[in-house]
Amino acid sequence: MKTLRVRSVWPGWALLLLVAAAAPAQTMKPPKPAGAPAKTPYYIDPMVLDLAALVPDPPAVGSPQQKDELAELHRIEAARTAAQVAAAKRMRTRKTSSPTRRCSARASTPRRCR
Repeated sequence: MKTLRVRSVWPGWALLLLVAAAAPAQTMKPPKPAGAPAKTPYYIDPMVLDLAALVPDPPAVGSPQQKDELAELHRIEAARTAAQVAAAKRMRTRKTSSPTRRCSARASTPRRCR
């Protein structure tokens, strides 16, 4: 039966502790001056992408368009099956409701993601 040499491990631990103590855990950014401008989003240029022109206003309350849209939603709701309702309830109670995350978690199984 072999015995472990405990003494040979100590220099490694001592070196690790010295390096960890010498290195700062985190460097903090200096505070911004009081008159600094607010951050602006750099990924959307409002001059290039005008969302107000792309996304229409919602229909007015009580308008024929709103009534048609609600009627369409009620038709879809009436046409759903009990299996679809059960699947929706399961998705609502899960921590993740993303089908792609569920599929990637099952990717190692031979069955295909549904």
